[in-house]
Amino acid sequence: MTKFISYVLSFLLFFDFFGCAALRTRFAEKTGLEMMQAVMVNPVYDENGDLLTCQYELHWKGREYEPYDFGFWADFTGTEYVGKLFGLAVHSRGGTEQVYRAAGQKPEEWLIWSQAQPMGFLLLYKEKSVTEIPEWIVPFGSD
Repeated sequence: MTKFISYVLSFLLFFDFFGCAALRTRFAEKTGLEMMQAVMVNPVYDENGDLLTCQYELHWKGREYEPYDFGFWADFTGTEYVGKLFGLAVHSRGGTEQVYRAAGQKPEEWLIWSQAQPMGFLLLYKEKSVTEIPEWIVPFGSD
């Protein structure tokens, strides 16, 4: 892990722990990271009004990203598919999570979102208008 990535992740953990949204935003600006919004979609509630499940989209510069395929709920860490740290996804509940570039892909089309910190798993997201799927992306259940 490079020193820069270690430095960034250390600050992100500190900011998440203390809930300093303004500091997170300022830090992202100073380090050149993009700020994205994590937006809850398709919520399902129980009879008491408690949230059972939902999906999230990423919104960045007028683009909307959706999870590509649930077969990608996997740990990509250390693989050739995960590019450099690209930005931060901010939740309405106040947390932030890291967003990486999909290696060899344009960030306007594909991103990898690191969710459920601190355990962390990565999920591949595509911009909604993308129709061409790169060869290395094989949908879950395909051979």
